[in-house]
Amino acid sequence: MWIRSNLLRVLAALAFISCGLLCHTSFQRQRALRADGPLSQEFGCPEVSKSFTNATLPHDLPTFMLNARTGITPHHVIRSWSAFQPKRVCVNKQPLSSCTLSIHVSDAEVRELCRSPFKWAGRLFYVYKAAFTVMLRSDPGAPYFLIFEDDTLLVDQLGLITELNYAIGSHQRFYSFFDDPKRKEHSCVYNFGTTAFLIHRSFMQELLAATICSHPIDIHLSSSYFLLKTQRQLVRHLGKSFNKTLVNNPPKPVSAIEAAKLSILAQLDRLFPLKPDQSISS
Repeated sequence: MWIRSNLLRVLAALAFISCGLLCHTSFQRQRALRADGPLSQEFGCPEVSKSFTNATLPHDLPTFMLNARTGITPHHVIRSWSAFQPKRVCVNKQPLSSCTLSIHVSDAEVRELCRSPFKWAGRLFYVYKAAFTVMLRSDPGAPYFLIFEDDTLLVDQLGLITELNYAIGSHQRFYSFFDDPKRKEHSCVYNFGTTAFLIHRSFMQELLAATICSHPIDIHLSSSYFLLKTQRQLVRHLGKSFNKTLVNNPPKPVSAIEAAKLSILAQLDRLFPLKPDQSISS
């Protein structure tokens, strides 16, 4: 009886892991199809530089720098964005003279919201939800918002403004200005990263209503929506070279078992969504 009971437990565990691996593989395949696969090739990328040449900075476009790292933001980063006159949103910091807005995100809140030990992805999503809330309140009439992280250097201002006007003119609800220089294929389909992006007010509100704990916000965006990004090097992500002490440090590579657990949690998020957190809804 004891052997049979334990054998059933082992079989159940193996089934759990196998299901998770299948879900994880399906999830990764879905993202690959969007980014570099048939969907991207069939879509056909717009030639922004040829079809849209408006290089005038949009009037009254709310621009925010999300400051979630310790230390001081380098002056060359701040100078590169000076034409946009960005407001600074500080995360988990005492209100400073340089902070326009301030938000606080605690591990306890994330644990209560997500009901799981996988808190990094939920925390990152929660940070952006809290930031979206204060941004929407600070500019109640703005249709679009330009957001960049504090380790993002603007290297092509003219190009970014051109694509900014393209994104607004073509009514994109989200448009990323980051293209990973390490990738061989520079697709126009968004795959990852929140380095610098334009987002519509209604899309921010839609994301506020979601509770995603198993994936960071950029992975949720790339797997759930068909969104566009630049194909040029408009910004440079300085990353850990900018400051090695990060408040939201990316996790180490996960094992196959951990990946399986995360994939199963993602499926549970879709099947049994939690109620939106009322404290940060707009």
